[in-house]
Amino acid sequence: MTIVYKLVGIKVNSSTKSELKHKDWDDSKKTINIADVQAFFKSLGCQDDIGELKFITDSETMKEEKTYSLEAENRLIFVFTSDDKLKHQLKIIFQEHGYVPVKKEDEVEVKQEDKMDTELSKPIPMEEIKIDEKVVEESNKETVKLFEEEDFITLLRIYSDNPDMFKRFSSYISSGDVMLTDDRFAASEDIDVSSQLEEIKKLNIKLGDDIITGALKKCRGHLNLTLRYLLYNQSVSE
Repeated sequence: MTIVYKLVGIKVNSSTKSELKHKDWDDSKKTINIADVQAFFKSLGCQDDIGELKFITDSETMKEEKTYSLEAENRLIFVFTSDDKLKHQLKIIFQEHGYVPVKKEDEVEVKQEDKMDTELSKPIPMEEIKIDEKVVEESNKETVKLFEEEDFITLLRIYSDNPDMFKRFSSYISSGDVMLTDDRFAASEDIDVSSQLEEIKKLNIKLGDDIITGALKKCRGHLNLTLRYLLYNQSVSE
């Protein structure tokens, strides 16, 4: 088992060390949790608020109450933060302890294992890959199943009619935590946000009025910040 950390949310080039392996991991442990990950990064010199680091694996932000299996060959964990000071520390850590990831070509790579080590075999050219009737049949079943999902049809229609909307929506779901402090707002906290509440309720984001109202007051009625705040906190709590 190899645990690999990948730094995301920073600009990289061909010489950027953006991956590192979890050294000295106890192979008898068959699961990993966020405490293990945080302890590892502290040992590498991450001194600031470790809670501001986001660790993502299995398509979700790692949670304190969960453990993650190490039964597979590799465990990939993405490391992200919106804090500039922590970003600087992470760059130093990855530069000192990490490596430059190998660039994968647009070919199918097959892994093979021998008695000494595991290494990548020569890539198979796409023209040598044969698609038989069974492959087509299985693929078509999955595609038909996907076409039966109303949400997929809706997304497909939006992509066809207004593809730029995906880029605009992406800014809400990938921008990270919204850092809010009182000194950022000139308005008083005691404000009427009933009209803004009605606007957000039109979006059907399945949150209670009290939660939306609380977020609106925290953002002093700022709709854009409130929506980003609600979407981010909803995603990390699921």
